[in-house]
Amino acid sequence: METFSPAVPPEIPGVPSAVGVELPPGPVPGRPYSLPLDLLTEQYGPLFYADFGGSRRLYACSLELVDELCDETRFVKGLTDRLARFRPLAGNGLFTAYTGEDGWQEAHDLLIPGFSFSGLRSYHPAMLDINRQLIEQWDAAVGARAVDVAGDLAKLAMDTVGLAGFGARFDSYQQDGLAAVPASFAAALNQILLGPGADQAVFEAERANLFGFIADLIAGHRAGEADQDDLLVLMLQPGPDGKPILDDDSIRNQIATFMVAGQDTTSTVMPTALYSIVKNPAVLHRAQAEADAVFGPDDDHVPAFDEIGKLTYIRRIIDETLRLSPPVREFDRMALADTVIGGRYPVRQGEVVTVLTSSLHRQPEWGDNVEIFDPDRFDTERAGQRPVNLFKPFGTGARSCIGRQFALHEATMAIATLVHRYRFVDVEHYTLRTHSDLLRKPEGFHVKVIRRTPEERRQAPAAVATAPVTQSRAAVPSGTKLLVLHGSNLGNCRSLAQQLGDEAIDLGYETTVAALDSATAALPGQVAVVIVAASYNGMPTDDARAFVDWLDGSAAHVPAVPYAVLGVGDRNWAETYMAIPRRIDARLAELGATQLLPMAEADTSGDFAGVVEDFSVALWNALGGVFGAVAADEPVADESLYDLRAIDGPVTAAIDARYQVQPATVLDNIPLVDTGSEFGQDKRLIRIALPDGVD
Repeated sequence: METFSPAVPPEIPGVPSAVGVELPPGPVPGRPYSLPLDLLTEQYGPLFYADFGGSRRLYACSLELVDELCDETRFVKGLTDRLARFRPLAGNGLFTAYTGEDGWQEAHDLLIPGFSFSGLRSYHPAMLDINRQLIEQWDAAVGARAVDVAGDLAKLAMDTVGLAGFGARFDSYQQDGLAAVPASFAAALNQILLGPGADQAVFEAERANLFGFIADLIAGHRAGEADQDDLLVLMLQPGPDGKPILDDDSIRNQIATFMVAGQDTTSTVMPTALYSIVKNPAVLHRAQAEADAVFGPDDDHVPAFDEIGKLTYIRRIIDETLRLSPPVREFDRMALADTVIGGRYPVRQGEVVTVLTSSLHRQPEWGDNVEIFDPDRFDTERAGQRPVNLFKPFGTGARSCIGRQFALHEATMAIATLVHRYRFVDVEHYTLRTHSDLLRKPEGFHVKVIRRTPEERRQAPAAVATAPVTQSRAAVPSGTKLLVLHGSNLGNCRSLAQQLGDEAIDLGYETTVAALDSATAALPGQVAVVIVAASYNGMPTDDARAFVDWLDGSAAHVPAVPYAVLGVGDRNWAETYMAIPRRIDARLAELGATQLLPMAEADTSGDFAGVVEDFSVALWNALGGVFGAVAADEPVADESLYDLRAIDGPVTAAIDARYQVQPATVLDNIPLVDTGSEFGQDKRLIRIALPDGVD
């Protein structure tokens, strides 16, 4: 069995050293987001030795060096002693496994679908459940007391991970301090962070409590006690041979990892973001205007999943918070072979260089006034022009944070619901203080909250019409051929391709839906082609590899068919965002196919449903211009007044908008004929309360 040990930094003569240098006391005057270590890096960087985290490391912080260290062909994640100290709690979990260690790949591949767009949609109700508990807590504080921003948002983070991750309710808001399980977790984590001064007996006792809790969770899920599809349900799935893919120890390690890493980001980012909002009235005003426009004036609006992607300015607030106050201070990169960085610094195979994230996020490439909180740094145009390796709050490469989309969705929804519901009074004139001079988690942040009124919210223009307007789509002569191809590992692109195929049939097309690989060296003529594709770590998905390899080859021949490409991706993975869809789109045009419309980019961290809907309308109208449009919206004499259909899958919002679906309440569901009777099928009287304005 292969053994592993923590990696060490290279020894490079002449590199500046801050080893033994005492950090200046914090906080840093006039720079509320900076920690003392940031001053140290400004003095000794861009490459220097330091031991401010308890062990000696070689730190890099310039974009030039980080570009090299993020090259996955030369460097991978390295595990140093600082991260290895968490292994007694998290073992070979996704965060703490050594590169090449057994179990990591199996767990990663199994869990990836759980953090996909469709997986995230399934966790939204659990996030909303805990979010509503926070709202209830703060409502009770109105006119009575100040709220503990950092403490209450830390409870939100931990309880959300518990419920969405493995169906556990910690009920933290019913406790003055931490609930039992989070308290054991915090105590064990504290002993780890104490290092040599830790009390081993205390750690082992708290770890035993946690492991017992996790064992009960696993047993309960196996007994069928889970009432929702959470990550633990996913981890318990058997493989093709019927045997478990992950053993119980591996599952336990993943759950412990989620408790450590899954709540750390949001419990740091959310209170820091709210601090920045409170201290910047212009930012607060824009955030409230956006939340009011998306959520509307109603006091108790319940956010829908697809609404969170429309909160683009609030998402910029989260990103700017991650820039100035990244919860993860650093990440380690291990050389795969002997190499040289910066043109003159040798690094041997197995040695690690550590990227200091907070310093990277303050480099000159960010422009002037890097210490000023400015969410517009992340507007679409500026972000698109920025080097991809300049913003790394979640690490990099295949071992970067798998749950980033989960954290960002949770944080964006939390901030949006708070600014929509409350005004904030900074009665203590709070100055940002952190947990320590090395950790950025705020503490001691209290504000008074005042409920906003519907009248205040009506000042914002509505961003979404109360009744969705169906956009017309051009039908074509019956028998017009259409080929819809997908490249999908997680099912999202396959679902979208099938949705487009169903729409095409309704509009008169003779439609085939298939994987991209089925068209390898066989792309037919006399047919329109629609491609829905994603990238997987910058590479083609499993069902598109052969097609992309063929398309890139010198022997590829493509008929002059009309085509359109819908790319699916997550802009959080900036280094590989839309890599394969763009490659396919460009190569088809180069080989002589006719582009119907510019490639659409559906960002799962943005207004995904809106982009898909716009692409659908533009596609059918463009094809109508090619094949000859016919009337599609004439009434049918025998058409039923109501069309009742089951809608399933990760993209229902686009279908809802198309068919003007609105929620209604079932008042009665009364059986009239027993299903076991001789009269046949079950018959029921169903009474439904129609939405306001629907006759």
